[in-house]
Formats: sequence, structure tokens, C-alpha cells
Amino acid sequence: MLQEKTNKIIALKTSESGTTLDKTFAAPDSQQSIMRIAITSQNRHSITEHAGKCRKFWIYDVKEKQIIGKHLLELPVDQSLHAQRHGLPSALSDIDVLITGSMGRPLYLRLRELGVLPLIACEEDPDHAVAEFLAGKLLACSPNAPHAHHHDHHDTYDSEGTS
Repeated sequence: MLQEKTNKIIALKTSESGTTLDKTFAAPDSQQSIMRIAITSQNRHSITEHAGKCRKFWIYDVKEKQIIGKHLLELPVDQSLHAQRHGLPSALSDIDVLITGSMGRPLYLRLRELGVLPLIACEEDPDHAVAEFLAGKLLACSPNAPHAHHHDHHDTYDSEGTS
């Protein structure tokens, strides 16, 4: 399945363990080489659960596997992922990856449909999770158990979304 998102073509493949990002083909525009990673952090310190209800996100801008920016995004209640039933809040519309402690299956599937790689991380430290993701070592709960947090089924994901 191919999906277009802000001049990026994102190829998704489906395997027994779920759908993972196979490869991202970016347009030659230099702005398109920036990957944006959102991390749920309702407490502003750790990766928190309940992605749909979360209103605070650490946003990481990454270029060539290096973090070039980080800021905290706080959404109003009516712009949570849960409140946005069909899409993403405008402030999150350009994310490529969402790392969280847990999420419901409908949100997981919606993110995939929108070209966002949803990851349920076993890591609790946002900075460490991004570093592990960029190094290809992020331990994430199986996408087949989208409400899982710290369960026994884990996959490792890299910055291209492959496990």
C-alpha cells in the first residue's frame, strides 16, 4: 500500500507481526529530509500511556539521524487524538512517527492509514526512546497488541520503521 503525505511516498508492508514502514522516499526538497517524531508525555518527563487522550507531546525534528530540534507541544482538549476522530490535529499533521506507552486499536489503525508509524514503546525516557529508534534499537510492544504496555511480545524498530 502506498500513501502520499506532504510530498513523501511512504511504503507500508504487512507481515504476520503487523504493518511496518518499509521505506520512505523523500522528495529532493531539503525540508522534506526532516523526520518529525512525536512522543506522548502528559507529565512532560516520561513516555505516557493513552495516546488518544494525551495533550502534551515532545516533538523531535531529526535530519540525517541527528536530533536538530526538540520542543513541547500542548494541545487544547478539543484537539486530542481522541477528539480528532478522522485525522490528526493540525499541530501534529506533519509527524512521521508517534511513540507512546499505549494506544487503542482504532487510533493505531488510523495513524497507519495517515502514513504515521505508530510505536508502543517499552522505554519510558523520551530522549532515550528517540536515540534508540534512530539507532535501530527501540524495543516496542507488538503492534498486534495495540493497548499493550511492557508485554512479552517485542519488536525492535529503526528510523526507517523496519523491524
